[in-house]
Amino acid sequence: GGGLALLPASVADDEYQAYLAVIPGEALASIYRRYGSRLLEGNVRTFLGRRGSTNKGIITTLTKTPSRFFAYNNGISVTASEVKIKSCSSADSVPLLTEATDFQIVNGAQTTASLAALHQTGDLALNLVFVPMKLSVVPARVGVDLIPQISRCANTQNRVRESDFFANHEFHRRIEEMSRRVLAPAVGGSQVQTHWYYERARGQYLNEKASRSAAQGLLFARLNPRDQVVTKMDLGKTEMCFALSPEVACKGAEKAFTAFAERIVEDWREERTRSLYGDNWFRAAIGRIILFRSTERLVSQASWYQGGYRAQIVAYSTARLAAFAKARSQGGSLDYSRIWSAQGVGPVLER
Repeated sequence: GGGLALLPASVADDEYQAYLAVIPGEALASIYRRYGSRLLEGNVRTFLGRRGSTNKGIITTLTKTPSRFFAYNNGISVTASEVKIKSCSSADSVPLLTEATDFQIVNGAQTTASLAALHQTGDLALNLVFVPMKLSVVPARVGVDLIPQISRCANTQNRVRESDFFANHEFHRRIEEMSRRVLAPAVGGSQVQTHWYYERARGQYLNEKASRSAAQGLLFARLNPRDQVVTKMDLGKTEMCFALSPEVACKGAEKAFTAFAERIVEDWREERTRSLYGDNWFRAAIGRIILFRSTERLVSQASWYQGGYRAQIVAYSTARLAAFAKARSQGGSLDYSRIWSAQGVGPVLER
C-alpha cells in the first residue's frame, strides 16, 4: 500500500533509531513465506513447533478470535541495518517505511511462523490480523554487539537458555555452514551422500523441513536424516568428554555447553587457534559424535547394564578412551577422520 506507517520512538542517536508500527498479519506471513529462516538468523531460536503452550495460544487466537490478536499478542521485535523512509508533505501525515536492509526478527519467531503456517493453508483471517512491531535500526558496525543484546532482552515468552544466546557466535555460524556444505561418505551400498545437520538454533531442523512443500520436505529429510542432526548441546557435551573433562559433562548438557563455549571464546581470540576450526575439524567432531552415540548404544545393550547412570558411564568411558589414545600416541589422539570416512566405529573399536 505504498509503505508501512511508522511512529518515531527514539531520541537523536547516530548509532540507533527506533520506531513503532503495526504490520498486517498477511504482510508479515508473506514476507516469512518468501524468506523463511533467513529472517531469524539474529534470533536465539527458530520456530519451536505448535506443541508449546505459547504457540498453541497463538494458533487458537488466530483461528478463533483473529480480530483480538493485536490485543493478546506481544508483537515482534525486528532490526535492520538501514531503512528508507518516505516523508509526506502534509504536517499531519506520518512517515512511511518503504524499504529495510538486513531485516531480522529477533523476537517473534513463534508469532511469525504461526501466521505463515495458517497463511499457507488458507486458514489465516486476512484483513483481521494486525501485529505490533518494534523496529530498531542498527548500523552494521555496531550491530554485532547490539543485536544480540536486543535479542537477549526481548526474548521472554519461552524460557531462553544461556546456550541459546551463544548460538549467534561466529563459531556456530561456521559449523552450520560446513554442515550444510560438507557431504558425508555414502555407506551401506547407498549412492546418496548426506549431511550431518548442525542445529545452531533450537527447532531449526523441523522449521526448515516444515517450510518446504511435501516433496521438498521428503528430499530434505533424505539428504539430512533425523538421526544425523547434531544440536549445539550434543556437540558441547561430546567435546567436553573427549577433552578429558567428563566430570563437567556429567553436570548436565547446559553446564557442559557453557564450559565448551568458554573454550571456544578463548580460542577465537587468535587467528592461529581460530583457523583450526575448519572442514577437517568438523569431520573429526562428527567422528567423535558417532563414537559417543555408539558408546551409548553399546552401554544400553550390555548384559551387565541394569539401567541408570548411562550418561556418566558413557562420559567417563569416552574420556578414558581419549586419554588412553593420547598416552599411547605421545600426545596424539584417535583417528576420528577414519570414523568419519566409515561413518561408523567398526567392530574392533566397539569391542
